[in-house]
Amino acid sequence: MAIKKLSISVMAILVMMLLQVALVSAGGPIRSFIRSREAMAAPDLLESPNRLKAFVLAKNGEGSVTDEWGKLLWSTKKSGPSDKYALVLSDKGVVRIFKPDGEVLSQWGGGKGRRQGIYTLSMNDNGSLTISDPHGKTVWSSKKK
Repeated sequence: MAIKKLSISVMAILVMMLLQVALVSAGGPIRSFIRSREAMAAPDLLESPNRLKAFVLAKNGEGSVTDEWGKLLWSTKKSGPSDKYALVLSDKGVVRIFKPDGEVLSQWGGGKGRRQGIYTLSMNDNGSLTISDPHGKTVWSSKKK
């Protein structure tokens, strides 16, 4: 039984490594967070520190969180016909996915009442995508409590 669990863990790590290789070879950098005024361009990836969960901005503009087996954990549920989308985190903690023409396809997080500052969008080991304020406090999470 222990050998079977070990082989499953090894397979999960290999799957994530293959995903990383595919994304890097596709041109997307791998990181675990972005800060205010930084952007992601499709295809791009935020990876959890343990490398078992990932947020992927697909070429169609959809953002999704998956586990090491590729199981969908969360999604923006919006996509479009193009392949030139960009994700930007504002200095008030709002994440926006922009269409090539500049129109907003999807947005979530922060907003009214939030102070301006350096916010962080992070992919976490538990599979949640979070936005933290300048003091490190979580102001939005893809996981419901």
